[in-house]
Amino acid sequence: MVFSTGNLAWWLPALVPSYLILCSSLRYRRRNEMQKSFPDRASLAKMTITEAQVIVTKLTELEFPFTVLTSLQFALFKVTSTESSKVEMY
Repeated sequence: MVFSTGNLAWWLPALVPSYLILCSSLRYRRRNEMQKSFPDRASLAKMTITEAQVIVTKLTELEFPFTVLTSLQFALFKVTSTESSKVEMY
């Protein structure tokens, strides 16, 4: 099957909403799965540090990977480019 611009123009209106619905359903599936562990505010108050780190890791890796990577790179660039970090070797 060969894709031409005419063929693509026909498929695009059907593919974009399908892609958005798939992404949305997967995102809310993950959210609901995480919320099952903490159904109310009292259970959130009893959350351990490990459980909180798991939630932060999931959000970082799945929801905002580009933003987290860019901010980390910027922070490391800023730390390594300061005057005080230059050490003279004798």
